[in-house]
Amino acid sequence: KKGDLTSSIAAIKGDELKTLSSGNAMNSLQGKINGVQISSAGGPGTVPRVIIRGVSTVNGSNPLYVVDGMPVGDNINFLDQNDIESMQVLKDASATAVYGSKAGNGIVLVQTKKGKTGTPKVRYSMNLQLSQPTVLPAPLDTYEFAEMANQVYLNEGSEPFWTPEQMALIGKDPDYPNNNWQDLVLKNLSPEQKHTLSVGGGSEHTNYYVSLGYMGQEGILKSDASNLDRTTLRSNVTTKFENIGLEIN
Repeated sequence: KKGDLTSSIAAIKGDELKTLSSGNAMNSLQGKINGVQISSAGGPGTVPRVIIRGVSTVNGSNPLYVVDGMPVGDNINFLDQNDIESMQVLKDASATAVYGSKAGNGIVLVQTKKGKTGTPKVRYSMNLQLSQPTVLPAPLDTYEFAEMANQVYLNEGSEPFWTPEQMALIGKDPDYPNNNWQDLVLKNLSPEQKHTLSVGGGSEHTNYYVSLGYMGQEGILKSDASNLDRTTLRSNVTTKFENIGLEIN
């Protein structure tokens, strides 16, 4: 409860998280909350580094994530961005009074979507995009690298590693190709697709929400190890028995 806190709170609505398709919802908060540093790890599905009050030496530097009132650890990779209703970041040290030492690096409170009283509503969301490597430094080709390596050996007082005969073969002999290393490692375009299907509704006493999501993302490296395929299923039911509330997640 906010009444239990004297800390600084920053909030963001779930609609603002849809502007960026990402494997982790925290990547969508980059530059949107003052005092929170978010550094993406770069690869599909990787957990970003989140620093709320500077680097800590206790329990690492990751904040504590609390989803629908339940502490879930130091990442929320299992959540689909479209399932998030709102996120709140507790930045003050007084938050530890509620959650203990695990909250020493700050807390991210996540509220997921729930069904609302009324007729069932079916929603479908699709996102397609392409990633492309940009602002690449100009690499040395094989000939330039050989020249640089020979100069290093000469500076150390040794004989050149590449002989003049080998240097003359670079780019002319199949055994001595003149490679552009970035072309060998990086793709020109990497596709990504994201689909979310949800159903929510309820009556006077019972509300429900069910969602199914899929995310497929190829990394810009020419390797299947950099790809991400993830399917998520989430549901919640809220039932009221007279004056007693029961919620099952």
